[in-house]
Amino acid sequence: MYILRIKEPHTQAEHSGGAALNSVQANIQRAVNNAETPSELQAQLDEMQAIELDELREVRVIVGTRDQLGRDPIDLMPYNVFELAVAGVAGGFTLTHGTGAWIDPQGVLINEPVRIYDIAIAPRNQQRILWLAISLGSRTDQHSIYFRNTDGVVAIMAV
Repeated sequence: MYILRIKEPHTQAEHSGGAALNSVQANIQRAVNNAETPSELQAQLDEMQAIELDELREVRVIVGTRDQLGRDPIDLMPYNVFELAVAGVAGGFTLTHGTGAWIDPQGVLINEPVRIYDIAIAPRNQQRILWLAISLGSRTDQHSIYFRNTDGVVAIMAV
């Protein structure tokens, strides 16, 4: 997945009114229509010096909604703080509710509701999401959290 971001204008002329913006939009549309590959599009956009093409990858965070004693959370604030921070880093996320399961030390299958966060992000920012996820796990008294990085590598992180 790719996302186009408009950089800051480089000249005073680019600040002056809608004509400059319409010209930039027309140039972008021409580049998108004419490019046959992402790298060709990037080259055309680089020439314009007004656009940057970021390649995004997906990370996934899965965190339980019950504490280590099996109690449902009374306070949703840690989840809200995590979500606001993730949106600040990545621009947004998709939240899905599901069920997770594992075998406890006594051999009993434990099921619990989980929150599944899918986050499109530039790979250079994935470490920030990992630290936010670990913080969420700690604040919600989780034993561990699930983290899949931008390369698809999965880790069950003890909190």
